[in-house]
Amino acid sequence: MGLKVWHTHFSSRFDEGAVGLKRLIDDNRDSKEWFTVTEIDAQIRANALRRDGWGVSLPEKNAGPRDDCGQTWNKDTFVCVHKESRKLSGQRLIRKRGGYSSPLEGNFVVLEAGNHRHLSAVAHLGSGIENDLKDRKANTHNGRVYLKDLRKLVQIAEEIAEDYDCDSITISFDGNLNVRLAWARWLLQIRGFKINWKKPYPKQGTFARRLIDLTLYKGKIRITQGPYLVSADGTSDHQNGFTEQFELLNA
Repeated sequence: MGLKVWHTHFSSRFDEGAVGLKRLIDDNRDSKEWFTVTEIDAQIRANALRRDGWGVSLPEKNAGPRDDCGQTWNKDTFVCVHKESRKLSGQRLIRKRGGYSSPLEGNFVVLEAGNHRHLSAVAHLGSGIENDLKDRKANTHNGRVYLKDLRKLVQIAEEIAEDYDCDSITISFDGNLNVRLAWARWLLQIRGFKINWKKPYPKQGTFARRLIDLTLYKGKIRITQGPYLVSADGTSDHQNGFTEQFELLNA
């Protein structure tokens, strides 16, 4: 037996106001222990995650447009052992309108509950990428960068988990690949990680009907409920986030 905790992920929208995001998180805090969120690079949006009794790991001030992920957790459930943001592959995606994006970063937190140490990561990977990867090969610059970022995200999470003797790992992210597609699942499910979404999939998605937001998990951890879609209540172009109950084994 272990400790059961609810995790919720929202892929938010950088140009939406902070009031709606704060309301969305606060409305879910009473029944959830831990949140991961993307597109909160603006300080006013990052600060929407703050609340008494909750810890936060936020993008560094003025860090740039692609250090845009954060996490918040209930201090009654978790003790934070370590937190950091770290650059992924360091390579830049080609933008559709020309030029290059900033290198992507992920946010990594080591949380302790009882005898269980857990590494939680959150990231926001490149968008408009499905046509670059649909044959399961990366024949374009952006396809190659996407796979390098994904592999580096997993590598960093595993390295930090090893450094801090973690029992389990979750990596929640806006992956911009539709998990409904078999080839996308094949690409995403790497190094022994499992994908949270299982068949039968919900009729709706996190972005229209597409399930592009997900959690990879590994170690002494299992899903006991969900994932279930949670309305983003008009705060994002992602109409839904998701929530899931994990059991941290041997906690």
